[in-house]
Amino acid sequence: MKKHYGKLDKDTPLTIIEFKIQDKFKDEISSADFAYGGYKATEIAKLALTHGLDLSEKEKDILKTLLSTGSIRKTARQIGSLNKRFMIRKILKKVFNTLVKENIITPKIKRRV
Repeated sequence: MKKHYGKLDKDTPLTIIEFKIQDKFKDEISSADFAYGGYKATEIAKLALTHGLDLSEKEKDILKTLLSTGSIRKTARQIGSLNKRFMIRKILKKVFNTLVKENIITPKIKRRV
């Protein structure tokens, strides 16, 4: 405990929580899977460009860069800085919602609200 938390005195109150695994997922589900209905960011970008969605030239360029780099992080670095990830995700969410609205795709994973 001292190694992880630093200075602990004998009077320092501690709470220890133990977890027990109930069920294991067969396939790992990442938080990124939920953002785009189970599709990868690159799949969404490819579908958007293939189906000629109404996008600005800047948005198209960013999606093309995403396809070439394969990741949001690498794309952000290439177009400026890691701070651009938010902008890229915003474009992807917009495109995903448009693809669903136009019945081009159906979400593989549905979000519970």
